[in-house]
Amino acid sequence: MKDRARVVAIQMPIPTENGRDENLSIACDLLDRAGSRQPDLVCLPELCVGLKVISTIPGVETEKIGEVARKYGMYVVAPLYIQKEEGVFNCSVLFGRNGAVAGCYEKVHLWPWEAPVFGVKAGSSFPVFITDFSVLGLCICHDHQFPETSRSLALTGAEIIHCATRMPDPFQLPWLEFSRIRALENQVYVVSVGSTFNECSTHIVAPRFRGAVLAASGPGTHLIEAELDLDWLRKQRRVSPLYNFPNDVPNQECEDRLKETESHCFLRERRPEAYSGLTEWVGETDTDACG
Repeated sequence: MKDRARVVAIQMPIPTENGRDENLSIACDLLDRAGSRQPDLVCLPELCVGLKVISTIPGVETEKIGEVARKYGMYVVAPLYIQKEEGVFNCSVLFGRNGAVAGCYEKVHLWPWEAPVFGVKAGSSFPVFITDFSVLGLCICHDHQFPETSRSLALTGAEIIHCATRMPDPFQLPWLEFSRIRALENQVYVVSVGSTFNECSTHIVAPRFRGAVLAASGPGTHLIEAELDLDWLRKQRRVSPLYNFPNDVPNQECEDRLKETESHCFLRERRPEAYSGLTEWVGETDTDACG
């Protein structure tokens, strides 16, 4: 796998009044712009061709987006409603450099109206996808607010997590903080990509105590990019100052080293044997806990 990867995140409008062809054209034009930057990965926001568009694999949307991915030899993540045999799912579809569909993640944590209004079914797992530059994890919108999502992806090997979103205020207010914490607590890069109706949800974050935000958008249509140092990430996962302090190191030197620490592998101190209550907490107790 590569030591570095260039990622482009596209914050774009998704007008509900447009037809599917017009929205698809907007998405492909922006993918063209992103492709000129020679990225390894380009990420689109949730439901990038419209809230009422239901696609298939293969289908018009996957064929057109796949053509652009193949044209520039880049990976693309395109979130779409996908019709499958079991029903409609809110999916993030991964395209390989050859334009073919390389994977599909089904959103696990549905927003309250997705099932009753659109008949969307929930996914039930957090797969990761091996690319030629890294291991990629995918999540969608509401998933990002549940720490179990990123933790599951990280434990399965993800180094980069892409979160596609259309999250509205007030949930949008702490969104960057969610990304920073998810990145740091799991030692992963987080690429969060939103549409223009929920401004400033698009950012690329590193698992660093300082200087974590590598790129962030303002209002409107934007393409932001960052080069992810995967070699640094892999070294941080193996080595941390806290694991390398000899007993004879003076306290002051220990404190100085800690102040210079860039990241930390919190996964090493996990105690999963103490977490049984997480899986036992089911049924009506979920509602009771919310008051």
